Amino acid sequence: MNIPVLMDELRVESSNFCKNLRNIYGLEKFNLQRERYKTAIERFRRLYPKSSDVHVARAGGRLLISGEHLDYHHGFILNTALTEDIVVISSLNDGGFCFANMDSQFELFKIGSVNDVKIFAKPKRELTWKDYGCATIKKLGDCLKSIGVCMQGINFLVDGREEFGAVPIGVGLSSSGAFEVALISAALGAIGKQEKVSASEISNLCVSIESALGFVSGIQDPYGSLMGGNEIERGKFVQLIDCIPKKDNLGKFKVNSELITLPNRYVSYIVRVGDKKTTADGRDRHNVRVFEGEIGTFLLNRMLLKWIDENIEGLDNEKLISSYNSEIFGAENAGYPPFWKVSYLLNSNLNKIGLSSDEEIIRGLAEFLPKGLSREEIIERYYHLGITGQIFDDFIKKCQVISPFDLKYDIRGTVIHVLEENERTKLSAEALKKRDMGVFFELQKETGKSLGKHYHIYNQLSNELEKELSNLNMVSAARVLGPGSGANVLVWAREEDEFKLIREIERIGEQKLGWKEIPFEKRKQFMIKLSPGKGAGLIV
Repeated sequence: MNIPVLMDELRVESSNFCKNLRNIYGLEKFNLQRERYKTAIERFRRLYPKSSDVHVARAGGRLLISGEHLDYHHGFILNTALTEDIVVISSLNDGGFCFANMDSQFELFKIGSVNDVKIFAKPKRELTWKDYGCATIKKLGDCLKSIGVCMQGINFLVDGREEFGAVPIGVGLSSSGAFEVALISAALGAIGKQEKVSASEISNLCVSIESALGFVSGIQDPYGSLMGGNEIERGKFVQLIDCIPKKDNLGKFKVNSELITLPNRYVSYIVRVGDKKTTADGRDRHNVRVFEGEIGTFLLNRMLLKWIDENIEGLDNEKLISSYNSEIFGAENAGYPPFWKVSYLLNSNLNKIGLSSDEEIIRGLAEFLPKGLSREEIIERYYHLGITGQIFDDFIKKCQVISPFDLKYDIRGTVIHVLEENERTKLSAEALKKRDMGVFFELQKETGKSLGKHYHIYNQLSNELEKELSNLNMVSAARVLGPGSGANVLVWAREEDEFKLIREIERIGEQKLGWKEIPFEKRKQFMIKLSPGKGAGLIV
């Protein structure tokens, strides 16, 4: 859209653009967002005076309601997009990719061409917005090239101002995923190819971006932000996502998901507790957990074969079981590397060969996995199950673990959390469908306990806040959220108790979280109301 026309639309409340803003953010946030977009577009005009037509894209952060840390283990997750978002404005130029940001702490930079970009893996705490921008353009350019599209030069302006309701950066609510999705959407809009790449493909593209930067992730952040590409009402839906990679008949990446309506009579708040350092510390542990899940599945597979050999007679067991799910046994899955995921064991249909409850057997075998052991100790104790130094190090390399020789691994805890959380997620989805909120809230509490006990997500302030909130009669459930080493707490209450809940959160915040010095209007940045957002994409 032409910039003067767009600015005119922002001045008229009945315009299509203003209607879009009300639809996305709600009436209560409309004036703030209108001012946000006005200032951002005016800044874009000054930065890129030769630009006439622009495209505007947005992508929300995401909240993981159930399925904590299961996306990269290829389990089930239940999540939703947040209204808090990242906005990106774009236009074509004569050559090169120019990046600017509404926040002055982020420097301007330019990429000459997609071929100029070199991506280097780094610890998450060392990544900059330039790293994310370069990696996104590189991976998108390569993706478009594979379908015969050459990406032209584009100007970008990114708006992630928290005072205007942007998703907070570095606190475990997927600001990086929102940035990648918004940037991809704005780029596709600028070159007129937004219909060429589906929500599933954008999600897979974001996984490849994170992996190239050294973070072995899953699809839940981008797919949650996109809400599966569905046209939905704000504040109404969550989605159940099957994170096992799949392809359709045309060989394109495909995600299976289901929308579930949220009940209206409850409210939920995300209370920010930790700082950016806390979340960075949590991310440094992320690739270790990916590794623990993969090597744990490798060991479970060997244990399962041994169990079958000892308990069921007359079977050529490895050949027979592998015919049901070849990925479990390391066979190449066309188009993907051979994954070792606990979720594949649960999908292996072992009952077809006489096992009445394969999940129960697998859960029992998981108790014999390594806990608190070093690399050398694991190799020594599990050599009889095929763990050699070479196999161990191959898994380490694949999962991009930093300083692997200095670590003690809790493979048992990771695998047990995945097994139990996968089941909790499916039960949570059923509870929401049946409007059985009592069951749903109990499952929320169990998830919080598992994060601490099995996944070692711990933050002292978050745990204290969770306990205080849980003791309030008005609170239906409170738990620590998994991302970023437990830097946030999720709390649920009945709608009629919302104002009481806010007052209690503020009281605890003043006593324990240092909120006394924070002005009331800024406290909203630390106390985010769950208002499920619309899926990411182009606004104009």
